[in-house]
Amino acid sequence: MTVSERIPFSGLLLPLQEGYTYSYDRRTITDRFFLFRMTKPGVTLTGSPVTAIGDTETGNKEYWAKWEINQYTVTVKPENGEADITITQDYGIPITAPTLTREGYQFNGWDKAFPTTMPAEDLTITAQWRDIAVPTGEIKIAENDWKSFFNTITFDLFFKDMQMVTVTAADNSGEAVKIEYLLSDKALTQSELAGMTFTTYSAPFSINADNEYEPT
Repeated sequence: MTVSERIPFSGLLLPLQEGYTYSYDRRTITDRFFLFRMTKPGVTLTGSPVTAIGDTETGNKEYWAKWEINQYTVTVKPENGEADITITQDYGIPITAPTLTREGYQFNGWDKAFPTTMPAEDLTITAQWRDIAVPTGEIKIAENDWKSFFNTITFDLFFKDMQMVTVTAADNSGEAVKIEYLLSDKALTQSELAGMTFTTYSAPFSINADNEYEPT
């Protein structure tokens, strides 16, 4: 910009640089005041801003912006009983998502995309889990009980009187476990069971002489 002395002139500085955002105050040169502001993600403009040009100053002028990089924090909530993990780094520095474990669960990603470099903001990211542990349970008939089952099981118990059956179950998710049962007078295959209607278990029930099998 070239200005002859004492000639009123209104100008606007237009610096262009990729990644920067500029805003301006328009002033006449005779006011000897000119201000421009710059912003850039992840850094802060520092130093003393030039807001005025003195009466005795002549010649070309060059000014350099001074930037200071900002630090941000990513807070990771593992949701596995452990404490939160905090990652604090300068903007743009590479960061790595932590490796998490949780007994009985499979890691199922994050509630939002985990950045590969520190973003220009603080973030909170929560781990997502999928329950993969089978429920635990117990079937009790009279004084006999079973807590663990393999492939095919036969109780080999015979009673001449009616017996009460109690079934309990729990799951590591903390949610209620739905128990269903079916009484039959014969052994059923897996495909036959798929077409049967099971009864929801809500209280102990009895088995009479005609129902020899109890798929649960």
